[in-house]
Amino acid sequence: MTQEEKQLLIQDLSTRLPYKTYVKTTKGIGYVYAINTSQLVELSVANDSEYWSEVFNIEKIKPYLRSMSSMTEEETIEFINLTDSIIKFVNKHYAVLSLQQIDWLNVHHFDYQELIPKGLAIEVTKDNNPYEKQYS
Repeated sequence: MTQEEKQLLIQDLSTRLPYKTYVKTTKGIGYVYAINTSQLVELSVANDSEYWSEVFNIEKIKPYLRSMSSMTEEETIEFINLTDSIIKFVNKHYAVLSLQQIDWLNVHHFDYQELIPKGLAIEVTKDNNPYEKQYS
């Protein structure tokens, strides 16, 4: 992982801290609850019977994110209606986003920084969705 990729991942995870972003670690799946400045990510990991926390190097984790193309028609309408500003589409990606839209994308765990194609995140799928209970 390059220094630029580490920085991108830290910045992305930092904006998602309030939204319980799940990540895959060497110890299992957990969610990020703190990030320190030495490029370590502190995680709180839960399963059915136990809670624990551990510090992981940024290179040892991958967040679970939804691809932008997985946005449903209903979600697209909700997303577009968040702001009065003009949204420009460039190669099917949003080039101009309001703060409300970025917040909405974070709440819904969308990969608007293209971490999935860079190998820095895991794409949420029907069979691989740690957020499933959250949206049921």
